Amino acid sequence: MRSAHVTVKPDSDYYERSIARTADRGGNGEPARTVVAFSAKNRRIAFVAAAGLVIIAGSAVRWSFLDYPMRYDETWTYLRFTSKSPSYIAAHYIPANHVLHSLFVRFTIAFAGNSPAALRTPAFIAGLLLIPASGWLAWAQFRRRDVVLLAMLAAAASSQLVEYSANSRGYTWFVLFAVVECVITTGLIDSPRRKAFWALWGIVGALGAYTLPLMIYPVSGLGTALVIYTLSRPRGGPDRRAANRGLLLGALVCGTVTLALYSPILIQQGLNETYASRVTSLKVYDDYFATHGPMLLAVWKGWARHSNLVWQITLVLGFGVFLGTVIRRAQPRHLVPAAMLLGLPPAIVVHGVPIAPPGWMFLLPLFLTCSMYGIVMLVSIVARHVHGSIVSASIAGTVLLAGAFSLASVSRQEYLSSWEHELVDIERILDECEAFGRDRCALVTRYVPSKPYYVGRRGWGRLSPPHAPDVERVFIAVGTLRSLDDLWHEGIRGYGEYGPPRIWRSFSRSTLYAADRTTHSEGAANRRISSVLSP
Repeated sequence: MRSAHVTVKPDSDYYERSIARTADRGGNGEPARTVVAFSAKNRRIAFVAAAGLVIIAGSAVRWSFLDYPMRYDETWTYLRFTSKSPSYIAAHYIPANHVLHSLFVRFTIAFAGNSPAALRTPAFIAGLLLIPASGWLAWAQFRRRDVVLLAMLAAAASSQLVEYSANSRGYTWFVLFAVVECVITTGLIDSPRRKAFWALWGIVGALGAYTLPLMIYPVSGLGTALVIYTLSRPRGGPDRRAANRGLLLGALVCGTVTLALYSPILIQQGLNETYASRVTSLKVYDDYFATHGPMLLAVWKGWARHSNLVWQITLVLGFGVFLGTVIRRAQPRHLVPAAMLLGLPPAIVVHGVPIAPPGWMFLLPLFLTCSMYGIVMLVSIVARHVHGSIVSASIAGTVLLAGAFSLASVSRQEYLSSWEHELVDIERILDECEAFGRDRCALVTRYVPSKPYYVGRRGWGRLSPPHAPDVERVFIAVGTLRSLDDLWHEGIRGYGEYGPPRIWRSFSRSTLYAADRTTHSEGAANRRISSVLSP
């Protein structure tokens, strides 16, 4: 009875099906077919359960940051764009306006208000979708369920992806469109004769560009991969003809749809003004990186932030093994990670474009996916060359634990921000003003857009300046970017009427000083006396 001695290899559904067919041809194949089918079914159930657990854990961590204090950039975008009408959003562009995402936020405001959680809901949705999308990308590239699960875990545990899933900007939508574009490109390389997929490739690229013009980089990288694939096909063959026609169709759709989406902006602002705003933004980042170190080092720090050392070693080692595996057994679909991860970053650096760390996130899910594939290959290599499975099982278990602990580390963070000098305590500082008496205090800070946001939500109107006659105390909010002397000095009108400031309260990223009024100007004193004597 051949079926009675069948040993099912746990690493391959294809192997199990082959065993079942072989046993069936031996005559009495029912027991083997039943056992194999049951094993495959259990593995599918386990895979779905594990994937669901990863999605739930990643969603819970992202949910916990939804109502955290508003950051500088998202508050500024709300005050400047998303609080205005959809027609205004669609017709005005500067780099802070991620137009498609801003429209999503405006739609959310109409139904859910302007609380921090409501403003972040569109980014949160995209951030959740990025977890299964990373698994989809892993399946498209490598066709292995273990890689899919590890890629989903890596995306769920990424501190930077978590941060921008709870940040009312368009970065998570930009990354999501880039991941989907990678998946579509992989499908076109596998089967270039699907016209609808070429058109979809162009549409997704246009939507990404409408969110962030930086989409030009993933579209260019993936377009290069498609061109290389096309040139590698036999001249005059059906695949090459289909790819040539598809490239033309995809480029036309992407360019036409992008131009149509940006046409209100081009009509309202003109091409020169739109381009000038982009150049100004790049100049700011150019100055930033010239002062704070190499751009790519800042990118890596963002990718590895809040992860443990074992997880960081896993990412680097896994990517190295992936490169070695691809070099030895390259497949056409590997043109996607090769063009995006190996070709695109040097091209951007050579081009001299300064991109802030969040702008590089479109490469992060693909990098994580390739690293996880490399780790799976490493486990397989160790299992083949080392007797027994203890070592390979130990490696796999260590990787899983490192990923889980990285996710837990992110969840324990008090606050997530890519900008270490960001002042995030305005809401609690306003609580101090309210406790003292809103009409009797003034607040001095560096420019913080979250201040007018939270003041507006409380319905206060404008806060009084220090020289106002009714103000009795000035609160000075000092963060890590400005010292007390930078904010409170003789150039401030009314400065001489207050005593020396003292530390009032310390917050997570700032210190609140208080200075009480000791004297009043003659005009202010007369107004106070008049207000007391008037009936």
